[in-house]
Amino acid sequence: MSDHKNLDIESFDNDPFAVNNLILFLSNKYGLTQKDLVMETGIHKSQMSRFFNKREVPAKQQLEKLAKPLKVSKETLWILAGDMLPPSKESAIIDELKSLEESLRKLSKDEMKEDLGIDIKLNANERQFIQEYIEFIKYKRQKR
Repeated sequence: MSDHKNLDIESFDNDPFAVNNLILFLSNKYGLTQKDLVMETGIHKSQMSRFFNKREVPAKQQLEKLAKPLKVSKETLWILAGDMLPPSKESAIIDELKSLEESLRKLSKDEMKEDLGIDIKLNANERQFIQEYIEFIKYKRQKR
């Protein structure tokens, strides 16, 4: 994926750098540079460069460090990296996905502000991304 501003969920299944693509997408979305992520995570700058240039897939420990600044759960990053979740975490992720799906439904009803206590306006592309992501996770789980 050459354009970090668009995320092609379809390509995740066969892409060994799917998690790198998500890191690039989210860092762009939140305006984070490699230097910002190095400062926030403690991951060495040369290694961060390898992640951004898709020469290395982050290990589980590094994905844990990246989760917070990228505003995504470590488990989500683990799934995209091809790691299996421990059974104790699976139900929490399923619940998170169901909650996200329900929130998406409410977006069209303009209830997000009331439900989450924040005023968030997602454009059509962002809503589509979230819906595709949910579908991708469901698909990924079925393949196990």
